[in-house]
Amino acid sequence: MKSNTQGFTLLELLVVIVLMVMAISVTSVSIVSGQDGARMKTSARQLLSVLRSARTRAITEGVEAGITLGAQGLGSDDRDSESRDSNNKTFVDRDKQDKDLENLGRSYTIVPSNETIVLPGELSLSLSSDAQRGIVPAASVLFYPDGSASGGSLVLSSPSGKMTIDINWLTSEVALDKAFASSLDVAQTAAKP
Repeated sequence: MKSNTQGFTLLELLVVIVLMVMAISVTSVSIVSGQDGARMKTSARQLLSVLRSARTRAITEGVEAGITLGAQGLGSDDRDSESRDSNNKTFVDRDKQDKDLENLGRSYTIVPSNETIVLPGELSLSLSSDAQRGIVPAASVLFYPDGSASGGSLVLSSPSGKMTIDINWLTSEVALDKAFASSLDVAQTAAKP
């Protein structure tokens, strides 16, 4: 008797493997973009909460409150990154400086508590402000006891898009730009399998 066994050729197996790899790569890209969008939304909500709390604190406690962008200790005051050796010579901790520079656009410090928040993933934060440089420190959003604010727009950026948080200088109202938020929701919905 002749056996009639059929199998798959090497070419057929390779075609199936290539199709599986393509399907997995498309799925992983949509998962990564979905995670990126979720990180952005979470960070935007956290930032909104911090800003609204700072506004309330400024008005109720009569102090200036807000956030300063970038790592704490950068600028002209580098004492945090300096140390002295046994011969009392001053040297600079380059690792700390490198870490501070790496987190420059990826963190913010809450004023006056000096708590530093580092943004997750590839998120970064920038500020466009109409504030006068002499009154408000650069890259800062401050709320004042009289109910006003330094104003400006905070832009939270990632590879998947941007979200803008606007701070009205007169009323100190903090609001998420709905156009950016809705475009992110559309992008996340399209990325879901």
